[in-house]
Amino acid sequence: MAACPYFAVELLSWSTGLKFRCADVDRFLILAILDGEGTIDGEPYRPGTTFLIPAHAEEFAVVPSTPTRAVCAYEPDLDALRRGLEKAGASPEAIERIVHG
Repeated sequence: MAACPYFAVELLSWSTGLKFRCADVDRFLILAILDGEGTIDGEPYRPGTTFLIPAHAEEFAVVPSTPTRAVCAYEPDLDALRRGLEKAGASPEAIERIVHG
C-alpha cells in the first residue's frame, strides 16, 4: 500500500490455511485483522484483533475459518522492498507511487 524509511504497510488476504514466516526476521511486524475469523498460532482472531509478531519469530500457522484481510505494518528495508515489487512485475511508476524515500 505504502512505504517510507520509517514504516511500510501492506494489505494481505487469505482464505486457506498457511504457514507464515516473516520475510525479514530482524524486524518485528504488526498484523491488524480487518475482516475474517480464524486462528493465528492457535490464538483466535476476528476483525479488530491485532498481533505483534516479534523479530526472529518462528514460522506459525494461520488457519482462517472465513476469508480474511489484514494490514501488516513494519519498518522496511526499502531496497529489498523495491526489488520484491520489481520481481512481482510492478512498473517503475507503481513502485515510485508506493515507495517513498
